[in-house]
Amino acid sequence: MNGKPSEAAILPILEEDRFWSAYALADLEPPNDEFSRWYIQDGSLMMTFHGFHPPTIFAAGDTSHLGELTRQLPAGRYQITLKQEHLAEMADRFTLRKMVGMLRMVHSHPPLDKASPNGVVRLGHEHLPAMEALFHGQPDRPDAFHPRQLAAPFYGIYSGATLIAAAGTHVYSNKHGIAAIGNVYTHRDHRNQGLAGQTVGAVLRALTREGVDTILLNVNMDNAPAIRCYTRLGFTPFCKYYEGWGLIRE
Repeated sequence: MNGKPSEAAILPILEEDRFWSAYALADLEPPNDEFSRWYIQDGSLMMTFHGFHPPTIFAAGDTSHLGELTRQLPAGRYQITLKQEHLAEMADRFTLRKMVGMLRMVHSHPPLDKASPNGVVRLGHEHLPAMEALFHGQPDRPDAFHPRQLAAPFYGIYSGATLIAAAGTHVYSNKHGIAAIGNVYTHRDHRNQGLAGQTVGAVLRALTREGVDTILLNVNMDNAPAIRCYTRLGFTPFCKYYEGWGLIRE
């Protein structure tokens, strides 16, 4: 089954592991649903998300049919968000070219009860030029930012007229009570001042005020300072997985 199976067919597989499938659950809703392509076979699920280039491959559920599902994908370059067991089942047609170990963390503490610190401001579409200037030319800039994400909670810190730190959400679903915090970035000249903690904390407060009960984020497994920051904010490790890119062969 491919193209767009019914939500009734997709949901049970995703909800088997809600924290792993959080992005895919949010991609069932507008505006991300128009970029999602779904493939299901006997409890195995694969989804390709075409809101960025190249598209991203995600998998969930039973791994035993992922090889067959991979053979349904058009040849080309893809980004990945996959566990090791997914990659093993896809190896016959998928050639991995780059892989980075990642850690998914889930917020497990009670909501923060303090107001955001002075100087942290809500960012909207009018702040897009400042955000683009913050990211411009930076080799470690976020690689999954799109202006449509500014419709969900996004916060930043300015120094004068210059935006120097920001954090927001990759995906947000009020229907499923899910949000993934992402696009966390501080200008190199202003790091080690606690700005990431302030912006992420502001996003976290906004999401909890809106009733979101599943909040998570992703961090490079080698980024010890960021992991410590997120741990202080109440996040705990959930699973390891891999990001990167590879090629679906003909």
